[in-house]
Amino acid sequence: MALSNVTVDNTFLEWMIKTNQLIIISNDLSGGFLRKTDGTIQIDNPSFANSNVSLNVANGYIKGNGAGLTYLPNTSINGVIENDQIQNSTITIVSNIHGFTNGIIALGNTVTMNINVSTSLSDTSTTNVAAAEVANTIHQTSRAAFDAANTNYGVAFDKANAANVLACTAFDRANTANLTANNANITAVGAFAKANAALANTTGTVFNGALTVTGILAANGSNVAADVSTQTVWIPAYAMIPRSTNGAAIGSIEATTNKVMIRTLDFDAATAEYAQAYIRMPKGWDRGTVRCSFAWNHPTTATNFGIVWGAQGVALGDTDAMDAAFGTAQEVTDTGATANALYTSANTAAITIAGTPAAEDMVVFQFYRNASSGSDTLAVDGRLSGVTIYYNTSTLNDS
Repeated sequence: MALSNVTVDNTFLEWMIKTNQLIIISNDLSGGFLRKTDGTIQIDNPSFANSNVSLNVANGYIKGNGAGLTYLPNTSINGVIENDQIQNSTITIVSNIHGFTNGIIALGNTVTMNINVSTSLSDTSTTNVAAAEVANTIHQTSRAAFDAANTNYGVAFDKANAANVLACTAFDRANTANLTANNANITAVGAFAKANAALANTTGTVFNGALTVTGILAANGSNVAADVSTQTVWIPAYAMIPRSTNGAAIGSIEATTNKVMIRTLDFDAATAEYAQAYIRMPKGWDRGTVRCSFAWNHPTTATNFGIVWGAQGVALGDTDAMDAAFGTAQEVTDTGATANALYTSANTAAITIAGTPAAEDMVVFQFYRNASSGSDTLAVDGRLSGVTIYYNTSTLNDS
């Protein structure tokens, strides 16, 4: 068996194949076997030829080295015995190439016989001799390859072992990466469950599909639909214009102890009164509904502190007529108690802005006190300090 050299450029599989071939050859030699089906067998050690050795050679030579190989029993050959030191009278020769001629054993038709080694043996076929020489050359090449492979066996094993160590390391790292990914997946599942629970708290419906959020999802499960991208505008009372018809009165209060100045618009307890403000809405406004919250106070009174505030609006664009109708008003009820204390109402319901709102439209807001409402029981003026407008945006900025 001819083995080619292996180098560091060979693959791990090629190293394994060569290693297994070397192990087979090593095991054969350890068991006393030398397997060769053609070429030349050359015996260099006399002790190798003993009563336990059987040689079977096809189309080649059996050669001694002149060191006295004295016993070669049961030798089957289809070639030539060569070396005058081989001495035994019980060598069995089997040949199927040539025949007997002139008392000399010329290998030919199938012959089996016991002879004395001193009998002259020859093969008259130059073709067989040439073939035997070629086979011998091949054997020598194979032997050199075997020696080289045997020399490199330890190196090959070490490299194979190193490759196995690297493979184990790679497996460990892949396993660690898999554990990390699995932990990340567990965390993501937990986060999805919390988001799902938050959504259930705000809508009453558990969400089982892909969650798409425009804006910022509140981590505490607050009402995302109402709060995402909500902005505010503060309109102080002194920036408002009392209406000419049933307009609120402009008021000013100085606090007794610390002299804090409070500018207000004062709305009557018996008659509905109004004030207006103009705002050019930010470009990011989604042109949807808005909500209003009222900051106010009242003078001294004994009982009945309820007050009803209202707001409505209309959008005015380029070339629009300014004498436009306001949209539907929304109202909110609040309750005072202590004179000259600041009160802030809840938000109104969503207020639809009249007209056809467009980006950067001018919106006219009208604010009023509904003195005729049964919920408005405050018997004195309601002093308005200002209104906060809550609106939603469709972009993160006004660029």
